[in-house]
Amino acid sequence: MAQQPALNILAISYDLPPTLSPQAIQIGRLLSRSRHRIVAVSGPSRAEGPSTDCNRLREAVDRHVVPFSRHSGGLLKRIARRSLPLYGTTPDVYRGWIEPAGRFVTNLIASGAAKPDLIISFGDPMSDHLIGYHLKQRFRLPWLAHFSDPWSDNPFRRFQPLSSIVNRALERRVIEGADATAFTSDETVELVFGKYPNALRARSEVLPHTFDGDAYPKDEGEAPRAVLLRYIGNFYGHRTPEPLFRALAHLLKVAPTVLQGVAIEIVGGIPNRMLRSASFEALPPGLVTVRGTVSYTESLRLMCSSDILLTIDAPAPLSVFFPSKLVDYIGSGRRLVGLVPPGAAARVIGELGGRSVPPDAPVEAISQMLREEIIEARARKRSPLEGPRQLWRKYAIDNVAPMFDSLCSRVVENAGASRS
Repeated sequence: MAQQPALNILAISYDLPPTLSPQAIQIGRLLSRSRHRIVAVSGPSRAEGPSTDCNRLREAVDRHVVPFSRHSGGLLKRIARRSLPLYGTTPDVYRGWIEPAGRFVTNLIASGAAKPDLIISFGDPMSDHLIGYHLKQRFRLPWLAHFSDPWSDNPFRRFQPLSSIVNRALERRVIEGADATAFTSDETVELVFGKYPNALRARSEVLPHTFDGDAYPKDEGEAPRAVLLRYIGNFYGHRTPEPLFRALAHLLKVAPTVLQGVAIEIVGGIPNRMLRSASFEALPPGLVTVRGTVSYTESLRLMCSSDILLTIDAPAPLSVFFPSKLVDYIGSGRRLVGLVPPGAAARVIGELGGRSVPPDAPVEAISQMLREEIIEARARKRSPLEGPRQLWRKYAIDNVAPMFDSLCSRVVENAGASRS
């Protein structure tokens, strides 16, 4: 089959490398590996650091930065955040970027400096999608709206009633106005489109998060003498290490020898209040080490030198979230274990041969899973992923980038067919 011609794409993504947020890394990776010609408009970089994705993006994408500071305004802005129900929530604190970014992109297109065949907006932030909507209305170009998270259904965004109504209306405007939508998990599609007609659902596709095999260190370093379990990421809100601490304290009571020669590391940001729990204070010194945040490159190195990589998420009846850190775990080839609710993360971990239990499961169930994993890790140092290679390779950028390129081509083709 002949390869379809390359498109001219105009991408709207507030976060792109060298910003090291999960969104910036994932979208930058996708754009930099595309065979299409891409002009990208983003906000200013923040939390910068070196990464393979940053270098590739610089070489492959014509990026334009539109300045914006969401922290300006001083006392009046702080008062508004606390007293006005819609302030900073419809859709988010980046709404002020919509006007300058939209004006900049409009000038690019109107002047002929950019001649896009397709517009793609990437949310989160969801303000990106409102820019895409306005461009669609003005220029009648094909438009793909890509969602890394759900919008109005996001359980971690505490909308007030009026804000919830407005966000549902804004989301509907985007879902109905876009020629196609893309999400990172099947579970997110199920959640979002439960309230929309099947015709809109038929225009949605799943593009999973992806890892870059070239970004991992070639030398994994000397194998540790202990069984080494790591959690890499930040804790905040209801995502807490308390289920891990309680399970370890229980394991010390019922099977203390299992933890001999075991080292557990928490790498990332963690509020001090989460370390003041009785369970954590009851653990012997040296069993759990809390390290600070490390660079993205260092986090990949730490993954590769681990025996077991642990994912922890907040309790929920069902979680649609496919954490980007989990896909980085997958790329390291290490054993996956999760304290995660039923849903996307639990499904992916299970597909790749790992184990998971909900974070609010009985402490006996969590400690039993840890006990079995530690015993098995001793028998096979540097515990590998056990799922078939084709299952974990499906998350590699070399596999996902062609899916993205093909989706872009289909959106343009279908939009043209509907107009003819």
